[in-house]
Amino acid sequence: MEKNSKWILFKDQKPKEDGWYLVFFKVSPMLDDEDYMDMFFWNKTRFEDFPPYYQNKFAEYIYWTYLPEPPEIENDK
Repeated sequence: MEKNSKWILFKDQKPKEDGWYLVFFKVSPMLDDEDYMDMFFWNKTRFEDFPPYYQNKFAEYIYWTYLPEPPEIENDK
């Protein structure tokens, strides 16, 4: 599967594979009405590893995207 860097609307399409994704989300307007972006692990059902700061707040996932491939590191040996 070709992975692109376009943002995908969460309500229209969930990630199909488990793994790490960059997620744009909004925290409940009743609490602080802020937008956030963070990395989360998708377990084919839901995002895990939600940071403690957000755990007691209602988060609405808006968009997600694939992370870029890590750079190749040349071995100096």
